[in-house]
Amino acid sequence: MMEIPKVNTTSERKEVVGDFSQEFYMGRVELASFLRNLADQVEAQGPLRITTEDWALSFDPMDMVEIDIDLDDKELEIEIEFKRKLGNLKAEKVKPS
Repeated sequence: MMEIPKVNTTSERKEVVGDFSQEFYMGRVELASFLRNLADQVEAQGPLRITTEDWALSFDPMDMVEIDIDLDDKELEIEIEFKRKLGNLKAEKVKPS
């Protein structure tokens, strides 16, 4: 589990359910720690869990991950996109009628 430091505004951590979006700014040392923890979770091939003092987000990703790298004059953007596992899909034989 990796924790993103944040000032606690509530008394308990809420589990994120449904759509969610939040931006964070981190220093280089904090970012390196976050990415190492994320890499450890990815390498373990289990669910990912990201938390702050206020919320926890769990996600069970597919094995394939999409990476998008964009560079312009002012910004390097690296986007890592995990898709949720859908379970085992099966197609059963159709029985003739």
